[in-house]
Amino acid sequence: MSTDSPSSPSNVRLGLTIVALAGVIVAIAFAWLNERGDDAAVASFLDEEFTAGELHEILESLPPNIPAGIDHGTMGKALPGQVITQWVQYAALRAELADRGYVADDQDRATALAAMANDPTLDPSSGFGRFLIGLQAEIELANRYAADEVGSVAFEPPEYLCSTHILFESEEDALGFAAHIDEGYDFDVLMMEYREAAIGSGEDLGCVASSTFVPEFSDGARATGVGISAPVESPFGWHVIQVRSIGPLAADVHPEMDPVSIDALLQSAAETVNEAAFGEVRRALESGALSRLGVGDDVFVDPRYGRWDATSLTVLPIGG
Repeated sequence: MSTDSPSSPSNVRLGLTIVALAGVIVAIAFAWLNERGDDAAVASFLDEEFTAGELHEILESLPPNIPAGIDHGTMGKALPGQVITQWVQYAALRAELADRGYVADDQDRATALAAMANDPTLDPSSGFGRFLIGLQAEIELANRYAADEVGSVAFEPPEYLCSTHILFESEEDALGFAAHIDEGYDFDVLMMEYREAAIGSGEDLGCVASSTFVPEFSDGARATGVGISAPVESPFGWHVIQVRSIGPLAADVHPEMDPVSIDALLQSAAETVNEAAFGEVRRALESGALSRLGVGDDVFVDPRYGRWDATSLTVLPIGG
């Protein structure tokens, strides 16, 4: 077992050797860049180029705590490759947005800067800071595009159903109940008389979105309209439904509902629909951008930094 203390000469020499090697690796990374003129392309996508000078400025100004997406612990060739990967992916997003008539402007960049204002490590004037703000500006532009697309879609109020029902295990009991209704019996009174034959004693279901129920129940209520349904079979048994109102959520369609509650429900429903539509538009946009990167001929990466992999859509290290 070694008896060297943490500060023994052998451990100190080992530590100095590791520091020296790390310095050599970083120096090599910058030497690669210095071999290229600042205007030389280290990567390109379609007609857009990422130059050695831009990459050099980013690598020189990396803060101690690198944001998620760039692994600062990976030195040498892998680190430039990660920066190039992000540039290529966002270049594809820029191209996709441009084809849809959207190009980042000063407002998008201002919004991006405001979104990152709470990051104490961000220096907006540094190469890395400008790079991140540029990426965030594309995100803001993508959000603006998605919001415009969602805003152009008309909102359809959800269908609501105000009802009471009684549930039976057998069709025979449900038919017997329905026959008495046809004879003019009151629904609520008859529910009390059938409570022993029914599963439960019947229930006022209030006014809720028709999508709350199993499809068989909603379809039966919809087919009935205002009134009392014929027996409706569902996975739970046989229902007889008293439909008080069914249709779009509106005060004139559902007079028993509070108009203030209806307004609140409509606002909540609109927000839910918009969020879902927004996410769908963003996913389609990102999918379109990434699909461009599967065409290897559209992406160039200087082989000294790795190679573009059209499957993983990343720059793989040399030898990877």
